[in-house]
Parts: sequence; structure tokens; C-alpha cells
Amino acid sequence: MTIKEFASIIQSKIGANNPSGKPVNIIHLKSTKDDPRKRKPDISKAKRVLGWEPKVKTEDGLDLTIKYFQNEIARLGEIDIVGPLARRLKEHKRLVVEDEEVGQEKEMLD
Repeated sequence: MTIKEFASIIQSKIGANNPSGKPVNIIHLKSTKDDPRKRKPDISKAKRVLGWEPKVKTEDGLDLTIKYFQNEIARLGEIDIVGPLARRLKEHKRLVVEDEEVGQEKEMLD
């Protein structure tokens, strides 16, 4: 499963449950210099050496994760984005908001 496919599943699962009521968009950011080109996690070694297998199906895990974050957003009002891409994503969101505000001002002038 690709990251894009994974994001699309999450997008479809959230759908109308988006607390903000806004559409859920997938944002494509350019990769960083140290970002691996291809991710292919493989649990076969964990199965072979440790006898470990996942207990939760992917779909069920996504449902639990979405519910967790929806509860956190309800509790906190929003979730602060952290991690290596946080600054870039925050900048992207700032630019989108500025574009929306300019569009609203233009509509008001028209």
C-alpha cells in the first residue's frame, strides 16, 4: 500500500465526520533531501524471528486512530502539528488561509 493510497483511505473514512465541516484535502509536499524515495515496510522478519503478527487489521487501526484524533480535537480545539515537516505544512496552511482571505475581500469588493 502506498502513502497516497493510505491517505485516500483516511480521507474517505473521515468524510462527513470532519469536525470543521471543511473538505478533507490531501496535501502533497515536496520531499526533503533525506526523505527515502521508496518505503516498503516488511514485517516478515518479525514474523519469522519473533513469531509476531499484527493483532489489529489496518482498517480497524485506522478507525481507532481517527476516533482518537477526533476526540483530541474535540478536547483541545485543535492539534498542533509537530515533526520535521511541521513548519512546511504550517506555512502551506498559512498561505491557503491568506489566499482564502484575499478571495473573500475580492468578492466583497465586486
